[in-house]
Amino acid sequence: KVGTDSGSTTTPAVLTIPGAAAVNGLVGSGSPVDFNQNSAISSQSYGRKYAIGSETPYFSAATFDNGRPFLIKIFGKATLSAGTGNTLSINIYQGTSATVGSDVKIATITAGGAPSTSVQFYASVLVQWDSVAQTLSGTFSGQIGNTATAGTALNNQAAVTTSAGLNFVASVTFGNAGGGTVTVSEFSIEQV
Repeated sequence: KVGTDSGSTTTPAVLTIPGAAAVNGLVGSGSPVDFNQNSAISSQSYGRKYAIGSETPYFSAATFDNGRPFLIKIFGKATLSAGTGNTLSINIYQGTSATVGSDVKIATITAGGAPSTSVQFYASVLVQWDSVAQTLSGTFSGQIGNTATAGTALNNQAAVTTSAGLNFVASVTFGNAGGGTVTVSEFSIEQV
């Protein structure tokens, strides 16, 4: 869910890599995930066709193959409820399930805060995939309040057999049953 969540919402926000099957719509401005086009250009050129008669946007199965990197980002703010030792963890998973235990956790950023502290956060996950190795590799970094996590290798090299499996879910966990409120301002994916 993008926005504020202070309840028990189980609807996940899932990022999916667009592919040749993406139909009826533009992904971003111009196509920020197409390495053939400048994402700053907001014209409706949709990138470049890979085959005659292909639907827009013009992505092929090879667009995210061969180790071409892409970046998953999440930004927002959180207020930690009163409670000794309350912590906040931002988690990124490969998968599509609302039950994140069914997905593969690839990155975690964690930090504590004083009770009733409001903090900003971000996590940035640089990922590569190819159809031969069929695993994710990369690094992640981020910050919660004034606590930074430097570039760290992915927690798990998730097995992904096709580009259709390049789906990602974010979750937030509060520690010590302290709880709090989270507002997500951006959850995005872009080709680097």
